[in-house]
Amino acid sequence: LKIEREVQLKGKSLYALFPKNTPWFDSGWWIGLGQLCPSSETNRMPFLRWTDGNLFANDKLTIGGVKLILPKSKNWDNHYCTFYDYQKSATGSSTRRIFNVTKCTDRRRFICQMRAFSQVIFNGKFVDFLNRQ
Repeated sequence: LKIEREVQLKGKSLYALFPKNTPWFDSGWWIGLGQLCPSSETNRMPFLRWTDGNLFANDKLTIGGVKLILPKSKNWDNHYCTFYDYQKSATGSSTRRIFNVTKCTDRRRFICQMRAFSQVIFNGKFVDFLNRQ
């Protein structure tokens, strides 16, 4: 609930600052989950690790009951991070929470190089966030 509230509050200003048609737009908030060894496993989903050092259970593909969305390509030849995001319905009356596994950009490197700036509780567990404001 706290994450959902944070997304609603910060999301409006974030999307106003970085519209989707600008090169600075990156969807979502980094949650402190990223690729353990970038580009080491290109033919299967790489191992992911939290900033506290714990390995992520790749077989579950959910975080706190929220689905983890993987890239469509089966070629894992890049650096990957996990972001929390939400999608609005066409009518704008509802939102869908998702966790996106996506390529890291130069601004947000993989987990071995960057730590999240803040920590919040999500379903009883601490989750790190890289705030972009």
